[in-house]
Amino acid sequence: MRKARLLATSVVAAAALLAVFATNSYAYSGSTAPCVGCHSGAGVTVFATPAGTIAGKYDVAVTGGTAWAVFDSTTRVAGGLGTTGQFTVPVGKMYNVFAVKGPLTTDGFDKTTVSPAAPPSSGVDTSTPDTTATVTTSDAHDSYVGNATIHITATDNLGGWGVAYIYSRIEGKPIALTRVLAGIRTGTSSFTLAAPASGSTIYRVSFWAQDNFGNVELRNFKTITVAALATPVTPGLTPVYRFFRPSTGTHLYTADATEMARI
Repeated sequence: MRKARLLATSVVAAAALLAVFATNSYAYSGSTAPCVGCHSGAGVTVFATPAGTIAGKYDVAVTGGTAWAVFDSTTRVAGGLGTTGQFTVPVGKMYNVFAVKGPLTTDGFDKTTVSPAAPPSSGVDTSTPDTTATVTTSDAHDSYVGNATIHITATDNLGGWGVAYIYSRIEGKPIALTRVLAGIRTGTSSFTLAAPASGSTIYRVSFWAQDNFGNVELRNFKTITVAALATPVTPGLTPVYRFFRPSTGTHLYTADATEMARI
């Protein structure tokens, strides 16, 4: 009977010791202390890389180790067995990511840190419907000499949900689609019209935008003439530059290079 009691006591003591080991040991489930306090050694590496576009979500990759854990100061917030895993933590703080090989203090240890940044404040209120479309403008002129780069600016209304997309087309063919980051009230885009080798080319372009609520702006149309760069001048001759205004059907001729550049 006494022998049975001693055996039972030994079993209970062993169970208690195992429980202490399970809750205070290395990176396995249930550990309560940062691994850096107990583990050392080489041969283990750990990486934590952002997973997708969700702020604070990471993939874990461990080489040479058998377990990993994530701590916010001294508080364990995530962990797992094996060489891969994933965790999500609140943004705006720094976390320690540990990896170990085994229960012994010199089996192998590595540490890295992650500090997910909080997304920028958009200042856009999406609690009420947005019924007003964006307004898009450009710096396009009627005519150019040489390649013409057109800049577009789309602005959403005050109280709107912000610009989502900016569209551009030439002769009905899409040439640019710009995605604007969420929460941005003003977005920009650009495209280039190529000058011909000689003569001039008339482009009919259009541009418009869509906001994050889904309002689509009516298209803005513009006709732009792009002329070839001036050819080298033969000695003894004076170059004459011709400009054409499609809206009025009029021409302007000038031999003044300064006037040509200004126009």
